[in-house]
Amino acid sequence: MRRDEIRKRNLVNQILNRYEAGERDFSGSDLSRADLDDVSLQGAILNNADLSGASLMFANLEGANLRDADLSQADLPSCQIGDADFSGASFRDVIEMGDGNNVNLSGTDFRGACINECNLRNANFSGANVNGVAISQTSLDNANLADAYLSSAELSDVSFVADNLSSADFSNAELSDVSFTSADVSRTNFSNARFENVDLNEAIFWNTIMPDGSIVSNS
Repeated sequence: MRRDEIRKRNLVNQILNRYEAGERDFSGSDLSRADLDDVSLQGAILNNADLSGASLMFANLEGANLRDADLSQADLPSCQIGDADFSGASFRDVIEMGDGNNVNLSGTDFRGACINECNLRNANFSGANVNGVAISQTSLDNANLADAYLSSAELSDVSFVADNLSSADFSNAELSDVSFTSADVSRTNFSNARFENVDLNEAIFWNTIMPDGSIVSNS
């Protein structure tokens, strides 16, 4: 085992021992490329922590604070992130995303990430950069994506039911089997987007830019 791997494993064990002893604040910790599979850090504070390249399969981060943390290229399949605060964090090139309700993802950077088979209902993606992201088989119902940047994103079998998508940018995005039922798409930019089986039933339009450049309002 390489020296860096031994050091990282020792650090993880130290943090877990401190967590078990009741400590919660591990802000700024360097956990890059660490093996955190099946680890429970529920309610932990990891603001500004470096988790780039870390493996968090089946980890429990429910209610944790990871504001401005670096999770670029991290692997989070089946990671529990309900009620966690990731505001301002980087998820660039994330391999797989965790799931959970009421997650704060405002101002995050998801460029190059892959979100597949996730439940992110009631999430806050306001102001997030989701440019070029691939999202499939995912529920984002009742989420807040106001001012989110989804230009050139690839969206397949995604549900945005009853979302706040006001001023979101979907320009040049590819949308297939996507539902915007009852969503607020006021000032949303769909210019040059490609629609295939997109449901906008009962959506709220106001100065909405459609794929053909037309501007639509229904109120």
